[in-house]
Amino acid sequence: MPTIVVHQEQDPSGVEAATPGIRTGDLRVPEKREEPTSWSAEGLWVGARVTETAPLGGWNGSFVQDRTTDVVIGPDLGTDEGFGFSISYRWNSWEAILNYDKTEYNGDFSGSSLSHNTEIENLDLNLRKYYWVESPLQPYFIAGIGWSRAEIENGSTDPDLTFVTVSDAELMDGVNINLGTGIAFYPLPWVSVYAQAMYRFVEYYRSKGLDGSFDGQFDGDNWTAAVGASIRLLPARDHGLR
Repeated sequence: MPTIVVHQEQDPSGVEAATPGIRTGDLRVPEKREEPTSWSAEGLWVGARVTETAPLGGWNGSFVQDRTTDVVIGPDLGTDEGFGFSISYRWNSWEAILNYDKTEYNGDFSGSSLSHNTEIENLDLNLRKYYWVESPLQPYFIAGIGWSRAEIENGSTDPDLTFVTVSDAELMDGVNINLGTGIAFYPLPWVSVYAQAMYRFVEYYRSKGLDGSFDGQFDGDNWTAAVGASIRLLPARDHGLR
């Protein structure tokens, strides 16, 4: 509220007259503290990456998901390389990323001479929280959810595991919860390269074998390390051409 200040003025009769005045310094609006300006450009980004994934959980060559007429196996899968693509939207210190990746693994199963190579696909929606946003080098945390699917070559056979009669198997309705960390480098505000490590908690809820699909849970967790690059396609509507 403005402060009323009384100024004393001397009139010709020698008597001081009181006149109101306003101190303009008391009318200042408090300064608004703004978020630091990010070095990286805001807007729509697209990218690609290569991955190195280590399957865990049931991917150990001992899991068998069975019913009366057939079984679905979990082959022993080693670490293997894959690739992925992403589309994202970057704000000041946040980025929402829709990412697809695919990895093909060499697989084997005890007691079988057949190939059990496995293809796993993931579709994830993640959020990154960046730090040091005024710098070209920005560490971040990542978290999100996703969907997974796996196709196992010769992954279903009879309940006795003879592998005389076989078919390819599928693990479907996989639900992912993702947690990780990484660091991004922006040589230009609209170009990014990054390295990231992320753990996926994966649970498949449906399988398909020799005699069709059936409900059944399978633990398909994995560690994924990725190196990638992204480029900004479209600027944010309120941030000009940067």
